[in-house]
Amino acid sequence: MNIIEHHEFLTTKTQLLMEMGHFRPGHMIFLMGPSGVGKTTLRHAAMQATFGNPLLWGRGKTPAIECFVVLPQIGFFSSAFLADEMIDQLNAPSLNWLFENSDIPLNVEGEITANVDEAAKIWPLLKRSGMSERDLWKTFKRTVKERGCKYVSLDQVTGLLVNRKNKKPSDHIEHLMSLGEACGIMFIMTGVARASELWSIHSELRRRVIPVWMSPYSEHNKGDLVHYLQLLKTLSGKYPLSKNDLLYTMATDIYAMTGGTIGEIVKLMQRAAVLAAMNGDTKLKKEHIQRASYNEKDLRNLWGDIKEFEIVKATADSSLRSEEVAARWSLNKKATAKVA
Repeated sequence: MNIIEHHEFLTTKTQLLMEMGHFRPGHMIFLMGPSGVGKTTLRHAAMQATFGNPLLWGRGKTPAIECFVVLPQIGFFSSAFLADEMIDQLNAPSLNWLFENSDIPLNVEGEITANVDEAAKIWPLLKRSGMSERDLWKTFKRTVKERGCKYVSLDQVTGLLVNRKNKKPSDHIEHLMSLGEACGIMFIMTGVARASELWSIHSELRRRVIPVWMSPYSEHNKGDLVHYLQLLKTLSGKYPLSKNDLLYTMATDIYAMTGGTIGEIVKLMQRAAVLAAMNGDTKLKKEHIQRASYNEKDLRNLWGDIKEFEIVKATADSSLRSEEVAARWSLNKKATAKVA
């Protein structure tokens, strides 16, 4: 389903492209936003715009890889497990980021997929058996240079926060930053607001982190109203509705049910359509959409995530500290203007 893009998507994509264009090995771009806001789609779009013509990569080269920070069966983040996954992607990349909503011709996509499938068959024969974590990272360093890879995208990075007692999240971030410097790579980290805990511990880490904020439609931004209603208008053309203006009349209800995140809005409509079909109705009604809403606990969690995002994103008020400095230095606006 082609959905009209939120203007925040377009502006955030522009910012992400600018940050990716300013290549700084050892630095990390953190793409942050509530769940369902479209972070993955945006990241893929930016990666396609930067690296999207595989015919220009060169034989055996891949400029970027994408991995997920998953927790293995032990239930804690494993640095060795991540190294193993990243080596896999360097040798047989999934390339999901390349194909999503792309304009790559089908014959070219088929050729790329066939080559990757062939590599995936060979790769298990070369698996690292019994390698230590140190050797895994040494293998990654060698392979990432051989493949000409410059960007590593890590999704669901809040997994880095789930550690055993003898490990701190900042340890992993420091390691990845050092790895980036040594290998000449930059990381694109994607996660929800809680991921800010990964860098907020030390100011040294913060200086090498570039946050890019992906916001949902917000009731606090009056300019979002027009774009939000335009989205509902687009959705109205995708579903048979009992009334032409049904979604418009339910605009505030739908916002309250979804937190203004585009992924949640789309899923709400999909669930409502299923309920209508199960009820034998050919058109969507108000009660279908209401019944498709989350329960109280899930809705509270949804809005809690959005509130946490708004808090993390907000710029700190430094006016009080500025006044304290001015008092100690005996400075005022007239004095500083005179010096200038």
